[in-house]
Amino acid sequence: MFHTNQGLSFDRLKDGSVRVIKREHDDQGRETGEALFAVTLDANSWASVIASMSKRGGDSGGFERAKTFHESPI
Repeated sequence: MFHTNQGLSFDRLKDGSVRVIKREHDDQGRETGEALFAVTLDANSWASVIASMSKRGGDSGGFERAKTFHESPI
């Protein structure tokens, strides 16, 4: 699981989907309660997010590169 300093965490699941969770944190960065939200993105949606947020965007095969990268075993 990957954690950011903003209370977001990302977990890649066995089927390739990615679970995104936002937890509440106090001023010292400690978790203080239940998840504020949680959503699971299927592998194609996750690859689309990665491609769309990259400098080149989803054009020029960006989605396929992101999907291949995300699905590669190593």
